Amino acid sequence: MAAVMFGLVLHFQYAYGWSAVRAGLASLPLIVTVIVAAGGALTLTDSPATGEPA
Repeated sequence: MAAVMFGLVLHFQYAYGWSAVRAGLASLPLIVTVIVAAGGALTLTDSPATGEPA
């Protein structure tokens, strides 16, 4: 995932001529979505410590 995000930021910089800051900020919606999805996945799985449902 990190490689995809790095490639996306480079694409924004070279293809669109954006600055590094603008390209990084353009990636924030995807980053937030991945973090939220990962948090949702954690609540749907069993607890690794006890093996009980969350």
